[in-house]
Amino acid sequence: MSLTTRFKTLLSAIMDAADDYEGAIREAFPDLDIRWTDGNGDNQANAFYFASRDLPAATAENLDLTALTPGPNGVAVDMSGGVKLLAVHFPETNPGVIEIKPGATTPWLAYLKDATDIIQGQPGTTAYLIINALAGQYPVSAGAKLLNFNNLAASQGTYKILAIGAAS
Repeated sequence: MSLTTRFKTLLSAIMDAADDYEGAIREAFPDLDIRWTDGNGDNQANAFYFASRDLPAATAENLDLTALTPGPNGVAVDMSGGVKLLAVHFPETNPGVIEIKPGATTPWLAYLKDATDIIQGQPGTTAYLIINALAGQYPVSAGAKLLNFNNLAASQGTYKILAIGAAS
């Protein structure tokens, strides 16, 4: 399987006011148009994972970034060469918060630095982790590979996850 990926975003805010924030917003949040060709080097990605995952009430699960299942064609996806983009969407129909935090054992600390770092996935929101530098990635290893998703609600919740990166 060959993979060519592109991530593009534009953030804009326009106000009818004396102050113009457009320039300041563009400086802080530049337009992104990132393209990776197939491979596991600089400017490349060769691993892709997308899933819609259901979590029962008050339940947590760990995702292993070196063996994401189910992957395309039923084969586990290995991101041990590094994560370049991670997007997690929490549908607005969710009954409550789903937390993202490092796993308890072999936690992925490249982005979330310790167990107290938690992203609160409110219903109707999307969390993004993007490497803007084409030559970079958030490292993944056997000792740092688990992300924990914890459903705090009293009924089932869902999250949709997209990961783009490189296998080693």
